[in-house]
Amino acid sequence: MPDLRSFLPAKKTKETRVPRKPPTNVKEPKDVDKVVENCGFTITANNTVITSPGFDDPGYYYNNLDCVWTIDIPGATDIFVIPEHFDIESHDNCGYDELLITGSSGQGHSFCGTHTDFGTPPDDDDDYSSYYYSGSSSSGSYSGSSSSSGSSGYSSSSSYSSSGRKRRSEENLGSVDKSESAPRDRPMWNPHFTDNGAQIQFTTDSSVTQSGFKLRIVTGIVAPDNTCAFVQEGSGVVSSPGYPGEYFNDDACSYTLVAEAGKDIEINFLHFDIEESSANCGFDALKIDGIRYCGTSYDYELAPKEKMIIQSDRTTIYFDTDFSVTHSGFQFEWRSVDSLQNPAVFWAHMQDFYESTVAKMEDGSYDRPWKVPYFKRMFNRVVNGDIENYSQLSGVCHWRGQHPTYEPVEVKFFDENSNRCMNLIRLAEIGLQYIDSYVCMDGHSRPNSSLKRWKGSMNKIRDMGREFCDFAIWEEGPVSLPAGLSCPAPENPFQRSADRIVGGQDVDLATTWPWIVDLNGCGGSIISKNPSGKSDWILTAAHCCEYSSQMDVTIGSQNTVTNTPGQFTLTSTRIINHPDYNGGLGVGWGTGHDICLLEVPNLSDSQPDECDNCWSPVCLPSEHVESGRFCYVAGWGTTSAGGLASDELKDVGINIFSQEQCIATAYESDEIKESEFCAGVPDLDNNGITDGGKDSCQGDSGGPLVCQEGSTAVQYGVVSWGVGCAGRNNPGVYAKLAGPLTEWIYEQINAE
Repeated sequence: MPDLRSFLPAKKTKETRVPRKPPTNVKEPKDVDKVVENCGFTITANNTVITSPGFDDPGYYYNNLDCVWTIDIPGATDIFVIPEHFDIESHDNCGYDELLITGSSGQGHSFCGTHTDFGTPPDDDDDYSSYYYSGSSSSGSYSGSSSSSGSSGYSSSSSYSSSGRKRRSEENLGSVDKSESAPRDRPMWNPHFTDNGAQIQFTTDSSVTQSGFKLRIVTGIVAPDNTCAFVQEGSGVVSSPGYPGEYFNDDACSYTLVAEAGKDIEINFLHFDIEESSANCGFDALKIDGIRYCGTSYDYELAPKEKMIIQSDRTTIYFDTDFSVTHSGFQFEWRSVDSLQNPAVFWAHMQDFYESTVAKMEDGSYDRPWKVPYFKRMFNRVVNGDIENYSQLSGVCHWRGQHPTYEPVEVKFFDENSNRCMNLIRLAEIGLQYIDSYVCMDGHSRPNSSLKRWKGSMNKIRDMGREFCDFAIWEEGPVSLPAGLSCPAPENPFQRSADRIVGGQDVDLATTWPWIVDLNGCGGSIISKNPSGKSDWILTAAHCCEYSSQMDVTIGSQNTVTNTPGQFTLTSTRIINHPDYNGGLGVGWGTGHDICLLEVPNLSDSQPDECDNCWSPVCLPSEHVESGRFCYVAGWGTTSAGGLASDELKDVGINIFSQEQCIATAYESDEIKESEFCAGVPDLDNNGITDGGKDSCQGDSGGPLVCQEGSTAVQYGVVSWGVGCAGRNNPGVYAKLAGPLTEWIYEQINAE
């Protein structure tokens, strides 16, 4: 069975949608709905204990909680969150009740389930190093989402994201014969390492309460040699638990590497052997710089490179394992190296990159070697122009032209296994980024002409690479959907003339996305603008509408936390799910058809006086968009799989995939239905799998995928489901509106 969409639910900043719970005969205490305001506080002292509300009296937590503790201990950097009791309602994605620990970088880790065999904590702070693994063996008493069958007594059967973007359902997993599954959460049985500035958030839903948690917040302790949560400074060696023997099941490790000030971190793998999983390393994984790695050889598509550079002087690496199958793990050594942002280091790196590419072009590894002189000429126009001496990492730039942005550059490396076109593109793009970030022409005799020549030469190298890669099929476009688009005739499908959001940015709703609406955990779009007295219509995903008899619709909201002038909320009068939707998204027996219509009171009659053009409809298509087109998706969903939801509306540009291109990824042919299509980032590095970094995510479900057709905005898709968010080889899946789905929509609307 295919894997789940994501392994972490979004921050519950608004109502979230999870599957209906099975009925229970357990009678809950009378005060489980007690309102608890201002739970949580700022933690400013070492060795602080926090508990869930009601932990000591009456002995259980309450429904509908949203508590936040912020760690702000003066002088502290590294923080250990040590569990002394943990008992939170289980769910396969922690979608019911959840403890979410989010580091200052925004990366979150989610916990739910039960583990109580921690032993007795010490009274003396200095003794905490010997307490690390109390009760942490797999034979301890626990139950939770780390296991789907077996002694835990918990079996996964739900298929919803807690924030609205549908996930695939999951079969009961055996101890060895596992389905491909996204990373699974677990009860908190080991200390969790984070940093000062982190937040601990505890959210509960409207039913089922348990005894809760007790956590101790500690800093300044020395980890024992056998712990898998520690800090190393300057350089060192890191190995998986048990190495060189096999690592353990149900482990959660974190390794923080701190380089010398201002330097980067270089990692050299000595050994790598982690259980393979084609679905974003969903079983066991080593997570470095936000990317999950696994595999039994460096040739595996999701394995790391033997040598890696982390372009920061500090990083935390995570190692998570599930409940079955172990391998020999990993070992790497690391050291502090000069920062690649430094001008001398960067341009020396560019020279090495250039020479490696030329060598490959000249030795017959690539076709058309006669392009080598052109490549040499373009590159030397840049480096021979003394560009290094006009590069600075900070300071004031006095000339009147382009000023440096001082934004860090993501420096990439020559890849022996990539073809020529990708190395040419990679070299040119980092060169262009560096010019924009750090080049100041102050004092140059001909600043404008030289800067123009340098950028022009880099662009020509990139264009040469794009030509060799045949990238013309992939349309490019602005970062965000252009402002000012409209739908002049929403009552009819748009007829195209012959001329015809993990990586996104904030956008202005009123000018760019005036048709998008907030459905409290899902998105939707306005598809009508009817005369006074006649109902209007909202389009969203069917899985957002399940189990609801009515839904609140917020129009004109730019930000989910603060009111936007003119925004207003109304309640649907009718909900119509597509009759062929059966809830089976991403599985062979599913049918797709993930769309739903909400009938709402007339929007023009309902809008307040402050709503000055605060909304308008989007057009629906008569035919599907061509593959390769560059289109946009927007919403308030999480900005990474399992991350925090965005308060501000964001959009991101992605390319449309054909059916053939879609099923050439991790998806099986029977998973993508005729009523669905894929969109994401194509295989721009030519490594055989689609790239990641841009996608819709949890909380974006039901939102519109829109393409620009001249001055008209046309919605071709509805955010439906996927695996993780913005992962490699896992593009997002959308309901395909053109054809039968659009016809059904107009049939329902015109039936009135």
